[in-house]
Amino acid sequence: MYNIYCFAGRKYDKNGNAVEWWTQETINKYEELAQCFVEQYNSYLVPGLKQSKIYVNGRLSLGENIGDSAGLVAAYKAYKNRKARLNEPELRLQGLEDYSDDQLFFMSFTQLFCESAMPQHILQQMMQLDVHPMPETRIRGSYSNFPEFSKVYNCSAEKRMNPEKKALLVAATCSQIAFAAPKSNYDTHRNYKLCTTQNCVNEALRISGYIDRTVDPCDNFYKFACGGWVKNNPANMSYPEISSVLGRSSLTQKTLEKLKEILEDAPKLDDTLSLEKARKLYNMCMDTEELKKIGISALREVVRKNGGWPMTMSPGEWERKEYNRTWQQVSDILQNNVFDNGLYRISITEDNKESDINIIIAIVVPNSYVSRHILIRFEKDSLFLEKKMSYKSYIETVANMFVEDSGAYVEKDAISQEALDVVNFEIELAKVTTEITNLTIDKINNSLTIEELQQAYDAQRPEKSKINWFYRIQRLFAPEGIKINSSEKLIVPKFLTSLVPLLERTPSRTIINYMQWNLIRALLPYTERTEKIAVQLAVDFKNKIPEFSRWKRCLQKDANLHTAISQEYAKRHVQLENKQDISDMITDIANVVRGQIRASTWMDEPTKEASLEKLKSMGKQILLPNWFSNEAIDKYYNGLAVTSEYLQSVINVFRFKFKKILGKLRKPVDNSEKGWLVEPTSVNAYYYPTSNEIVIPAAVTQSPVYDKNRPAFMNYGALGVFVGHEINHGFDNLGRKYDKNGNAVKWWTQETINKYEELVQCFVDQYNSYLVPGLEQSKIYVNGRLSLGENIADSAGLVAAYKAYKNRKARLNEPELRLQGLEDYSDDQLFFMGYTQLFCESATPQQIRQKELLQLDVHPIPEARIRGSYSNFPEFSRAYNCSAGKGMNPEKKCALW
Repeated sequence: MYNIYCFAGRKYDKNGNAVEWWTQETINKYEELAQCFVEQYNSYLVPGLKQSKIYVNGRLSLGENIGDSAGLVAAYKAYKNRKARLNEPELRLQGLEDYSDDQLFFMSFTQLFCESAMPQHILQQMMQLDVHPMPETRIRGSYSNFPEFSKVYNCSAEKRMNPEKKALLVAATCSQIAFAAPKSNYDTHRNYKLCTTQNCVNEALRISGYIDRTVDPCDNFYKFACGGWVKNNPANMSYPEISSVLGRSSLTQKTLEKLKEILEDAPKLDDTLSLEKARKLYNMCMDTEELKKIGISALREVVRKNGGWPMTMSPGEWERKEYNRTWQQVSDILQNNVFDNGLYRISITEDNKESDINIIIAIVVPNSYVSRHILIRFEKDSLFLEKKMSYKSYIETVANMFVEDSGAYVEKDAISQEALDVVNFEIELAKVTTEITNLTIDKINNSLTIEELQQAYDAQRPEKSKINWFYRIQRLFAPEGIKINSSEKLIVPKFLTSLVPLLERTPSRTIINYMQWNLIRALLPYTERTEKIAVQLAVDFKNKIPEFSRWKRCLQKDANLHTAISQEYAKRHVQLENKQDISDMITDIANVVRGQIRASTWMDEPTKEASLEKLKSMGKQILLPNWFSNEAIDKYYNGLAVTSEYLQSVINVFRFKFKKILGKLRKPVDNSEKGWLVEPTSVNAYYYPTSNEIVIPAAVTQSPVYDKNRPAFMNYGALGVFVGHEINHGFDNLGRKYDKNGNAVKWWTQETINKYEELVQCFVDQYNSYLVPGLEQSKIYVNGRLSLGENIADSAGLVAAYKAYKNRKARLNEPELRLQGLEDYSDDQLFFMGYTQLFCESATPQQIRQKELLQLDVHPIPEARIRGSYSNFPEFSRAYNCSAGKGMNPEKKCALW
C-alpha cells in the first residue's frame, strides 16, 4: 500500500493519472526525507559480496525500501490495534513457547525471504537492475528502522539491528540521519541522469568493488580507488611479477585467453596458411611428451653446427682440426646462419638524421639479456654479488647438461671456472658499451663508409681481434641478393673501436664460450629440459612472471608468428567502428595540447612554432595496421618453413624475421608499417620518437580502458589519459630531441632548452622525495631522474585528457551522468577514478624491492604515479574538495604546460 507514496507512486493521482498532485513544499520535504533511505542503504555492503566492497544501490531500490519500512510499521500497528480491539489472549506455538506473538510477527515476514545464493548469482541479479535489494538487506534496513522491533527482541542501543539513526517515512528528518558519503564539493541533490545500460551496470560493479571507502581520497587517492581490489587480490610470493589490473589479473589475461582460443580452434576453410603455421608451432610447443623424447640433443646439435662450445668438450677435443677455430671464425659461422655473436650486431635501421631512409647500422647486441647496468653492478655493489653467482650457476647448469648428454669428460671445477670467465667477460663488455647511454643521441654514432670503418678499426692496431668488415657485411647480405661495396654508408657506434682492447686481452676460448652461451640463452625456452632454466633466468634478471600454465608459456614465446595470430584476433574481436570515436578523442586531446603550447611562457616563438608543427605532423595508428588482410599476411610469411621439428622451426622463424629486416636495405621507410613496432594484441599504448607517431593497439581498447557504449568521462578518464600521456612523450626529456619527422636534431633554441631543464627539475625533485610505497621502512626512494619522462607524460597527459573531456561535455551540452550505486560521485570524480583503477596492483615488499633493485622499468610504482600526477593538478583537488596541505593537494606543484 505504501508504494502509492513511494518515489514513483507519489507521481500518480487517485485515478492513476501521472500528474503533479502534491504541493511543491511537500515534494521538497519528501525528497529530503527519502534521501535518508538512499544514504542508509548506500552504506550497506551487499551480503555475499562484502569482500568485493560492493554497496547496495540506495537510489535504485528507494521505492522498495520506503515500502518495506513503512509497510512493516503499518502492518505491525494494525495487528496491535486489532489485538487490543478484540482483547485476544497471548498465543504461543508448540516448540516455540519462548517466543512471544510480537516476536513471531517479525519472524514470519523475514522467513518469507530466506534464500541461498552464490556470489556470481548475486552479481547477476544486480546486473539485471532488480529494484529490490538482497533479502538480508531488506530485513536489516526495515527492521533496524523500527523501534518496536528492538523493544520486542530487547536489542540494546547500537546493536546491529538497533542503530541510533533510523530512517522513517514519518517523524524523521535528514538532519537526524547521517550515513557515510564521499567527501565532495558536489551537490548530490541536484538533478542528474542515471546510466542504466548493461555496460554502465557492469562498470559500476567493477568500480565499487575496487574502492576502499575507509580511506580519505585526499590523503591517498590510490589507496582509496584501489584498496578494495588490493584486498581481493592479495600479493602472492609465488609470482615475482606484481599482479595488476592491466597485467596478470585482468586485461592481459583476457587477451591471452582470446589468442589461446584462436590457436586451439579447429582449422577453418578461410584460415590463412600463416595461421596454420602458427598453430603448428603452438601445438609442437604444447606436446611435452615429444619434446621430452628429443631432450637437449637438438640444442646441442645446433651449437655443434655453429662452431661448438669449448667448455663442454673433453680435454683436447677443441684443439682437433674439426673445431680448432678463432673466435672470428666462430663469429662468421654464427652470423652466416643469421645468429648474433653477442659482440655487435649488423642490422638495418633508420638514419636518426634522415628518418625516411633505411641504412646499415652496426651496434652491440641490443637485447643483452642481463641489462648492462646490472652487469656492472655485479662488481661494484655487494648486493649484486649473489646475483652474479646466480648468473654463473645458470651457465654451469646448462654446460653440465651438455656434458651429460654428449658423454664428454669435463671436470666440474673446470666448467665452473670457465662459466665465471664468461660472466666476467660479459661484465667487461657491458663497461665498454655502457658509455653510450651517457651521451646525447648525436654523439653516440658516426656515419662512415665500410672502408672508413675499417681504417678506424685498424687504427687501434688489433692483433688477435682483427675483423674484415667488408667481408663480414658482404657475406651477410649476399643470400638476399644485395651487393655491397666498400663505399656503402654505415652508422657506426663509437664504442666499437673501444672494443679492441677488451678483445685483445681476452682468450679466444673465453670469447667463443661467451658467444655460444649467447646463442644457447636465446634457445633455452624451446627445449623441454632447459625451459625451466629460461623461466628462472627471466624471474631473476627480467623480473618476469614464472608462468605455470603451459599454454601461456607457448603463446608468449618470441618465436611465435605474432602477426598472423594478431590478424586473426583482429578479424574476430576488433570493432572497426570504434576507430573513428578513438580518433576523435585523440583530436580533442591534441587540440588541448596545441592550446597549451601556444600559451606556454617558457617556450620562445621559434620553438613554439616548431612544436606546433611537430604536434600537427604527429601520426596516429589505431587498432591495427591498415595492410592487414588474409592475402597480405600470407604474402608476408611466404617462404617461412615450419617443419615437424620444433627447435629447427623456431630457428627458421628467427632467421625469417631477420632476413625480412635485411631486405629493407636502401628502401624508403614504409610509413604504413613504421608505427607498428608492436602487435595489435599488446595491452598498452605507445609513442615512437623516430616516427613521431602514437600507437593505440586494439587490445588496449577493451574495458576497463575503453568501451564506446559507456559515458565519455570513463573513456577520457582511462584511454584518454593514455593518449594524453603518449602525445606528451613527444615533448618529454627524450621526445624533445626528435623533430616532427623523427630526426634526432637540435630543433629547440638553447634558451628554451635551458628553461625546460629548469622546469622539469621540479619533477625530478618531487619524485625523488617520495619513498617507494611498500618500502618506506627501508628508506628507499623513487628515482626521479630515471622516471622523468614518464612523470612528465603522466602529469601533462592527465591535464590534457581532463580538459579535452570538459571541452567535449560543454560542446555537446551533455547531461550529468551517474552510475548505479555510485550516485554520490560526480562524473569529474569518476574521471579521476577511472585512470587510477587501471593501475591497481598487489605486491609484496620483496617483489617491489626486486623491481626497484633491477631498475628495468622507467615507470615509478603506480601509487607514486597517481600521487605525483594528481597532486600536481588543481582540478583533482577541486573535484574531491581536498583542502590545502592534504596529501593529494600540496602547496608546490609541477607542470609542463
